[in-house]
Amino acid sequence: MQELGILEILTASFLFLPLLRSHIKPLWDLEGLIWLPVLALGISIAIFPAYGFRPECLPLLLYAIVAVIRNRRSIIASLTRVRHDDFREGSPVLAALSAIILAGVTAFALYFLPLPDTALLTGGVRTISLQDPSRNEELFIRIYGLEGEAGQSPAGSQRASGGKPELRPLMLLIPPVAGSVGLMDRFCGSLRERGLTVMTYSRRGFDSPALDGEGRQLGLSGGKWFRLFRAMFRGTVMEGANAAGRSLEEERKQDIGFLLARLRDNRRFWQSVLEGTTTDHIFLAGYGAGGAALLLLSGSPDFTVQYPAVRGIIAVESPVLSVLRGEEVPVPIVPRDAGWFRSLWAGLSGWAAGFRPKKISAMTALPDPGVPVLFLVSGWALNPRHGDKRYETVFRVFNAATGPAVLAAIPGSNPQDYSDIPLKYPIFNIRLPGENPAFRQSDYSMRRTTALMSNFTALILEETAPPDSRGSPGNRIFIPPKILFDDTIHIETGSTWNYRKKGYIL
Repeated sequence: MQELGILEILTASFLFLPLLRSHIKPLWDLEGLIWLPVLALGISIAIFPAYGFRPECLPLLLYAIVAVIRNRRSIIASLTRVRHDDFREGSPVLAALSAIILAGVTAFALYFLPLPDTALLTGGVRTISLQDPSRNEELFIRIYGLEGEAGQSPAGSQRASGGKPELRPLMLLIPPVAGSVGLMDRFCGSLRERGLTVMTYSRRGFDSPALDGEGRQLGLSGGKWFRLFRAMFRGTVMEGANAAGRSLEEERKQDIGFLLARLRDNRRFWQSVLEGTTTDHIFLAGYGAGGAALLLLSGSPDFTVQYPAVRGIIAVESPVLSVLRGEEVPVPIVPRDAGWFRSLWAGLSGWAAGFRPKKISAMTALPDPGVPVLFLVSGWALNPRHGDKRYETVFRVFNAATGPAVLAAIPGSNPQDYSDIPLKYPIFNIRLPGENPAFRQSDYSMRRTTALMSNFTALILEETAPPDSRGSPGNRIFIPPKILFDDTIHIETGSTWNYRKKGYIL
C-alpha cells in the first residue's frame, strides 16, 4: 500500500499550495489554485472505497472539507466568472497555523501507513473452492501440504518406515474475520514446517479480506467493517455489539460444521487432495469468533459422535459472546386507578427505555468442550482490568471444563497481535498496547503461538494415537517434535490434566 502514501502526500500538496497564494505575488494570477482543495477532497474521499476504511486518513479528510468550505466564495466566484480578490487579505498568522495543522495531519497519516503486503506462499499450497448449497455460499480453501515439486515434506515432518512416510495430522485453522490473509499465511507456513498439514479458508462477503481461487483479495463494505469492530471492541460490554458478535459466531459455526461434514463424508476426495495426510486425526484452531464457535460446537452432546476424528481444539483470543446477555428493561407498573396522564407517562417512559443502549449483565450456561482444549490469550489476560471484562468468558469456560484444558498467555502481546490488524491498521496499536511494544515489530507472538499449538497436538497424539497406527508401516502418525519454552509464557492446566513435563508447554 505504498501508493497510499503517495496519494496522501499529493493531497497535502494540493491543500498547501493555496495557502501560499495570498502571500506570494507571482501566484496571484494563478486562479486555478483555488480548485486544488476540491481535488484534494476528491482524492481523500476516493481513498476509502479504494483502500477500505483508513482511520489515519480521517483527519486529512476533515482538513480538506474545512479547506473547501473556507474557499467556497472563491470557488463560487470562479464558477460564475466573477473576479474575486479577497484572498490577498489573508492573514499570515492564520496561514502559518493552517500549514502547521496540515503538516500534523499529514504526518499522522504517513506515520500510521500500513506496512507493505508480503507475497503469499505458493510452494506446496493448493487452492480449491467448495460450494455450500444449503446456504448458497462459496468457501475458498487454501491447503498447506507437501512442499516442493518433488513431493518432499518440510524438514522433520516425516520419518521413513519401510520406505513409506508417516502420515501427518490435519489442522483446520479458522482465521480472524478481519485482516486475516497475510498473517494467516505465515501462521499456516509455520505450522507446516512443524509437521502439520494445515487447511484454512475464507468466504466472500464475510471475511475481510477474502482470498478467492485466483489470489484476489475481496474486501467488505464500510457497514460490515463497522459491525466487525463493534463486536470486537464492545461485544463483551454492550448488548447491541454483543448481538453482532453472536451472529459472527453463528456464521462460523455453520462454516465449521460444513467443512467437518465434508471431511468426514468425502474421504476419497480428500485422500487425493491432502497428500500424505490422515483425516483420522484432525485438530481445530480458531481465532476470535472462530475459536468461540469451536467451543460452542464442541460443547454439544453429540459433537464427538458426529466428528470422532477431532482430537482437540485451540481457541485463540476467543471471548464467547454467545453466552452473554443484556440487561432486562424494567416494565413500569401502573396501578389500575392511576390517571390518564400517569398511565401515558409510564408508557412513554417504558417505550423510551427500550431504546436506551443496554449493557451486558448476565451469562447463560457455559459450553463444556467434549475434547481437549488449548486456550491461547495475549498478555492482556494477565491484567485484572482486562481479565475481568474481555476474558471473563474465556476463564469461566476454562475453569468449568470437565475435560482436559490448558490456558496459555504470552506476555507482551495484545489481542490483535494474532491478526493482521497491527500491520494493516497500525493506528490501533495506540489503543491496544502490549507490555513490550517491540514484540509487535517481530514475529514474537506468531512464533510462540504456533509452537504452543504444535506442542499441544504432539501431547494429544502421544496419548490418543493408537499403537497399531503408530507402528504399522505406511500408517504411522507423525508426532511434531515438542519445543521447550522458557518461563516467559504463563501457563495453567485444568484439574483433570496435569503434565509432569510441563516445560514442553511452558
